[in-house]
Amino acid sequence: MIASVLMRTALPVLAVSGYSGQGKTTLLEHLVQRLSALGVSVCVFKHSHHALTLDKPGSDSERYRRAGAVASIISGQNGFSLVQETSGEPALDDVIRYAETLSPDLLLLEGFKSHPVPKLWVARKAVDDSDAIKVMNDPNIEAVFSPDLSKQNIPFSPNMAVLDTHEQTFEWVVRWLYSRRSATHNGFDGHQMSLTHLNERGDAHMVDIADKAITKRTAEAESFLSMAPETLELLLDERLPKGDVLASARIAGIQAAKRTSELIPLCHPLSLTQVSIECTPDKDRGGVHVLATCKTDGKTGVEMEALTAASVASLTLYDMCKAVDKRMSIDYTRVRAKQGGKSGDWSLIQNDVEQVSQENEGDATSSQSSALLVRFFGEIGELAGHKEMRLDLDALADTTPAALLMYLERQHGIDLSSVGASRLMVAVNQRMARMDDVLAQNDEVAFFPPVTGG
Repeated sequence: MIASVLMRTALPVLAVSGYSGQGKTTLLEHLVQRLSALGVSVCVFKHSHHALTLDKPGSDSERYRRAGAVASIISGQNGFSLVQETSGEPALDDVIRYAETLSPDLLLLEGFKSHPVPKLWVARKAVDDSDAIKVMNDPNIEAVFSPDLSKQNIPFSPNMAVLDTHEQTFEWVVRWLYSRRSATHNGFDGHQMSLTHLNERGDAHMVDIADKAITKRTAEAESFLSMAPETLELLLDERLPKGDVLASARIAGIQAAKRTSELIPLCHPLSLTQVSIECTPDKDRGGVHVLATCKTDGKTGVEMEALTAASVASLTLYDMCKAVDKRMSIDYTRVRAKQGGKSGDWSLIQNDVEQVSQENEGDATSSQSSALLVRFFGEIGELAGHKEMRLDLDALADTTPAALLMYLERQHGIDLSSVGASRLMVAVNQRMARMDDVLAQNDEVAFFPPVTGG
């Protein structure tokens, strides 16, 4: 079954395996960070038998997420994140099927020593002969990370790549991933995965855009900084120690957009025709929403300029407020929409709605005039156990998305509280909405995480 899944999937799967205490988590953290910086979307799966502390400071899931993983999936006997609870090691078939729904470029597994998947073996300490035999007899081991080769007792095979630094290992993984690029898979936006910043040798390089046409291009990126209500009040009243917080953030965002190519190694310098930054305080969600819009007439897109502008504006807000609130967090930074270029126009909300519409094309529609169409995207759909459902608006005690969430939990057992109030997003009729907005008959309500689909 496992072999058939690996043959059927186009998702590259690599297991970082080894015995306990060898440094697998630290190596994975380094790989995720470096690969994410190249624009590679990485999903990490770890099976743990101990009590889980998901996304808490210092936990494996939190370390992987901070390193840049699009998803950090942990399962165990005492809890789970995104994947069902298991009494033993989960079925690799299920892990791969679930990871494919997140549309990453690469699935990294921590562990899975006994499974027939490509492996990067970690051997930090000397092992005895019996262990060496186990390693040598596994035909799926393609490389060994062994920092101190002089202390190893493993007779490494000539067919294995032997790596003794994190940097060497990262470079090997890039080449390994590039060699599997021909087995592309469709991302959630319908485009084939392609690592354009890697050449045929797997080396990072700047993409040649000399032959591309000059077109009008626009990108919007957004970020959200959560803070305590008291901090937001100080900001609104302009009583923070550093003065006009929002004006400083706007200026910082504009400056950052113009210097993106100096900050991101493989970005082309662009002549921007417009940069606008909107910083909107939001009392309901407890923070400040940043929207950055960048425009250019050029040969390549301005998504990175918009993301850099939104990121630096949020960081500036943090810097201006940190004297009174050190528990603030930047909940997300993401591209919201783009226009122009070869791949055409794209919108975060519209894209997800179109995808689910295609999947459900031909389904019978409800005849109830007062029905709400409720849709769930990304990890929210996994938690809800549904992609969409229809509900009677009259069944709600109060016609707001907040009341709808309580109804879903009470009547259907759908509890989305684990997502976090600051991360759960809502749209009504394909437009961003607030939890206290009023719903009407035949409205379409969508719940989704900050980065839908991974």
